[in-house]
Amino acid sequence: MNAEAQTDVAWRKNAERELQTALVRTELALEAGQTGVWEADLQTGEIIWDMRMRALFGILPNIPVTQEMVDALIHPEDLIAARTAAAAATDPAGDGEYEAEFRLAYPEADMHERWIAARGRCLFENHVPMRMIGIARDMTERKQREAHVHLLMREIAHRSKNLLAVIQAMARQTATAGGTAKDFETRFTARLEALAGSQDLLMAQDWHGASLRDLARAQLSHYADLIGTRILIEGPNLMLKPEAAQNIGLAFHELSTNAAKYGALSHSSGQVHLSWSIRRDEKQALLSITWRETGGPAVSQPKREGFGQKVLQRIVAHALEGEVKLDFAPEGLVWQLDMPTSYLVHGRHEAASQSDRLSALGAPLRSAG
Repeated sequence: MNAEAQTDVAWRKNAERELQTALVRTELALEAGQTGVWEADLQTGEIIWDMRMRALFGILPNIPVTQEMVDALIHPEDLIAARTAAAAATDPAGDGEYEAEFRLAYPEADMHERWIAARGRCLFENHVPMRMIGIARDMTERKQREAHVHLLMREIAHRSKNLLAVIQAMARQTATAGGTAKDFETRFTARLEALAGSQDLLMAQDWHGASLRDLARAQLSHYADLIGTRILIEGPNLMLKPEAAQNIGLAFHELSTNAAKYGALSHSSGQVHLSWSIRRDEKQALLSITWRETGGPAVSQPKREGFGQKVLQRIVAHALEGEVKLDFAPEGLVWQLDMPTSYLVHGRHEAASQSDRLSALGAPLRSAG
């Protein structure tokens, strides 16, 4: 074999190795991206799919793929857009690029929606479309993420409007209480901090809800050293929905502030017992929350209704479709809220834990880990 022939053989072997390496790389990339490859002969109508394409669409290896079959597998609401994209790609006046996103149509589609992203390129000969070669992959997870982000954005907008409305009401009602600008600043800032405390708990749970126990401790954080001695917290482990957490958090703040100024926490022998339980009346299951003060100064009915009393008696009850009993008994204030358990996060209320039972005995209540 002469030198020229040897060079030609070496070149061909090197080219074969490079081609094989490129094919392996392409195959690995397709596998990693769970991407299927398809080809359509636009003259004969023959369609060739690899195994990943068949897996994406749920077609067995031994079944020939036809255009009618493909059209039947695409969701009817997305079929026109997919056909339009294919027609544009095969138009000689266009750039030959095909791109479409569509849902699959199958019996469980309503429960398990599946999205496919397809891309391809049309090959022409003398301005006649001959073949189209392309890829397709499952993009369901991306679509689900996009839908979740859109849902979160709508939820954030909705919650922001509600939060601003609450803050406006707080500012307006706090201002009507009279006093100096400094008095207004002090009261309003405290209420904003209470509202922020509830928001922090909700954000920690991605706005799914907030633990009633954590909410109570957050709103009583200024008196943390009294919890387990003069402040007893008792109740099963419950998770409140965001609206309930926000409103009940405001109620706990107003109760604790009032107790520190005029009630049980203003006297060294006073005690607060905060408890909750699930009970049932004639119509439905109810969450019953009770704040009971004892051992403090004698209590009397306020001469005027301030913002705190409005929160305790009307605002929380109205927002949570509940009923409130506010008793200014001489021996100590008692506030009770009965509200539907529909404001609890489903499946998150459990039997009283050991820490709940210890709190009833006066032992320090530790946050759940």
